[in-house]
Amino acid sequence: MKLRLLKILPIIILIIVSFSNCRKAYVPTGMDYSEYGWTFFDDGSYETARRWFREATATDSGYVDGFNGLGWSLGFLDSMEAAFDAFSYGLSIGDTTDYFADLLAGRIFTANALGRADSAAVLAQGFLETDSLWVFDYDRQLDYADVFIALATSFFILQDYESSLNMLRHVDRSFTADLSTQAGLSELSLRIETLSQQHL
Repeated sequence: MKLRLLKILPIIILIIVSFSNCRKAYVPTGMDYSEYGWTFFDDGSYETARRWFREATATDSGYVDGFNGLGWSLGFLDSMEAAFDAFSYGLSIGDTTDYFADLLAGRIFTANALGRADSAAVLAQGFLETDSLWVFDYDRQLDYADVFIALATSFFILQDYESSLNMLRHVDRSFTADLSTQAGLSELSLRIETLSQQHL
């Protein structure tokens, strides 16, 4: 009996070892971490979401949605400088097709919040060509109207009143103002402010 057990023991050990080697530990990817981040973002847990998105970007520095989520999380946490950097980096890497409108919108919002009117305005054409009916999937109250109001504000600050009016008319098609007069400029300024309060 003892001899028989000694003969079978190596086979049992071999089976146990082979079964334990079959199942390897799963290593989460940047995409996995990003998905966790969006789950928390959707619940309004922006600080937790930020940590997951940081993990996503640390795991895969080429995964664009990690920077997209990181930017939005930081923006909702009022860390505008860091959010601006995350959006900028996200726009600078590889293929951003799936996230391009989100990254552009985020960068426009943060540039506007930081008082960088020129940085926001330079993105206007790109946004127009990308998705002029954009809606942010994780906060459906944020949409193209908010982006165009931010762009109208930036162009107004830069004293490019014609472009400011053009951006605003994406939100309020019936609005018009005589930009050659001070009264017309005041009307434009007031309309931007009114729409900002309604939308942002």
